Amino acid sequence: MAQACLLYVPTISSSTRLLGWSFCFLIYQVVTPLAFLVWGSLKTVRPGAPGFLNFNLTVSNYVRAFSQGEFPAALLNSLIYSAGAAVGALLLAIVLAWITERTDTPGRSVIYGLSIVGLVIPGILTVVSWIFLASPNIGLLNSAARAIGFAEPPFDIFTLGGMIWVSIWQYLPLAFLLMSAAFQSMDPSLEEASATSGHGVIRTTLRITLPLALPSILAVLILLLITGLEAFETPALLGLSGKVLVFSTLVYLNTSFAPSDIGLASAYAVFMLILSIGFLYWYMHMTRRERAFATITGKGFRPRRIRLGRWGIPVAAIALLILVIGVVVPLLVLLWASFLRFFQPPSLAAIQSMKLVNYQRLLMSDTARWAFWNSLILGVASATTTVLS
Repeated sequence: MAQACLLYVPTISSSTRLLGWSFCFLIYQVVTPLAFLVWGSLKTVRPGAPGFLNFNLTVSNYVRAFSQGEFPAALLNSLIYSAGAAVGALLLAIVLAWITERTDTPGRSVIYGLSIVGLVIPGILTVVSWIFLASPNIGLLNSAARAIGFAEPPFDIFTLGGMIWVSIWQYLPLAFLLMSAAFQSMDPSLEEASATSGHGVIRTTLRITLPLALPSILAVLILLLITGLEAFETPALLGLSGKVLVFSTLVYLNTSFAPSDIGLASAYAVFMLILSIGFLYWYMHMTRRERAFATITGKGFRPRRIRLGRWGIPVAAIALLILVIGVVVPLLVLLWASFLRFFQPPSLAAIQSMKLVNYQRLLMSDTARWAFWNSLILGVASATTTVLS
């Protein structure tokens, strides 16, 4: 009888076992850090100290966070910074993606390439390049302004506006790729119907193309908002110098200098998490009627490009000008600075002083070699683990 019953015991398949292990791995990777973050925000004892794991919880860290003078400014700055960078990058991405994917504008491949070149440029290099360009003291733009008669430097990158400006170009490649995919997969039949009805390019784009792409636009916007909330390198390099605090820099300041305050830093981090959850809830609310954005297509689907006629060259010129200002010029400034022993504006004397000393020192540095291998291992390992997960 026992042997007969064993025949009816269900066996766990390998696919189910793999799914279970994957679920446990995700729980460990996501839930465990969040649990410790919230737990730490409710404790006044440092992690690892006696009493950290007991259930004597308190909200004193949240009370201190609310009562400190930095909180209102950090909240406002975080919202303005993330919203400004997200909206700016998204608007540029929509325009550039529409030009490259839905129109016959000449030079689309060049526009596409320049739009995604930022993917291979570390964000910190983008920040440094704009410091070289718009620093009140050494910035090339301010040096040029003083040369033509400006008494005060007109540009200051160490401001909230400067942080937003730099982050727009940091987020543009990701937003452009996502919007390009949205425009590529869009059924053009409704646009053709609008054009057949006599509507022009602008009206068709505003009333047909953009509404159909609204879920993708909102998804990219939420992604960029959350990215802006958790951004650190730009607020650290620009905001701390200009005394513009956001939540990420408050977390850094409370954990990186003695005496560190882990509980207060955790409370600030929880506020960041709450804002991110709020953004996700707003996205779900805006796209709750998902059928309103659906279109039914058959096998005759094909991409359609709008003919711009005589407007093609001006549109391409404007797009290229935007990308040259935001992408090409900062790269050229970094290249220029790499050949100088100390940074200085372009001049005949500066050109004569250009040498390969910095590159020679880099190749001979043991620290640089270790940094290269550590970066390579970190990049390959993290990317591989993420893809396999």
